Amino acid sequence: MAGLQIASARTETQVWDEGFELGSGYSYLKTGKLRFNLEQPPLAKLLAALPLVYLNPQLPVDDPSWINKQDIEFGIAFLYHNRVPADTMLMSARSMIILLTVALGVLVAAWARRELALVLTADVVDHQLNEYLECQGLNQQFGANERILVCITPRANMQEMMEIAQIMTQRFHGELIVAYVNQPNISSEDQTALDARLAIASAAGAHIEILEGDDPADALLEFARSRGITQLFVGHSQRTGLSRLWGSPIGKLIRDSRGMDVRVFPQ
Repeated sequence: MAGLQIASARTETQVWDEGFELGSGYSYLKTGKLRFNLEQPPLAKLLAALPLVYLNPQLPVDDPSWINKQDIEFGIAFLYHNRVPADTMLMSARSMIILLTVALGVLVAAWARRELALVLTADVVDHQLNEYLECQGLNQQFGANERILVCITPRANMQEMMEIAQIMTQRFHGELIVAYVNQPNISSEDQTALDARLAIASAAGAHIEILEGDDPADALLEFARSRGITQLFVGHSQRTGLSRLWGSPIGKLIRDSRGMDVRVFPQ
């Protein structure tokens, strides 16, 4: 990538705005005042103009474009009527941007390496934990990976919930479970909607659990604790205010889900 940028910087002519962008940045450094090109943040222009401090080109403060604050004309005067050749100034400024790009690429690579290392570490810890539990004769095997429980209702925003849950389980090699608390007096319309959502979950390869309980929140929390769930995905109507939300089953899930992250999706 850096090689392509260097080859392009050496062969390409001036882009139309490079003159006044570079001239503006250099004037900021020399005078400490933001005189030109005020509609754009100054940081990139300051960084691009930083190598010019060593070259020490002339700042044409006597040119009419400086007096009249004409940034385009000032860029032309700065680049092409100066003791330092325009190509030298352009290449110096472009080299600074290339250096910043390379530094950003290194940072992204380091971040990606760290994320991959965390996933690998989780797999190793998961394996070691399972071996320990087997040696001790313990049945519960939670491991170190993410375990996501998607709690559905006939009106849940299933598409968005499943898309995000699948991304997270694939990224962290986690487990995806879809649960529904059985309701005896459900209407035929709601049952049809529920069956459609369960079909989506089944097609996505999620493990489906139909729970029983008088209190849906208690049933979901009891199941989540028994399976070592780390994240709960729940749907909630946008028509309900925050005060009513806190007193609803969703509010109970949020209050009592110690050790679990709860993500609420509008439906």
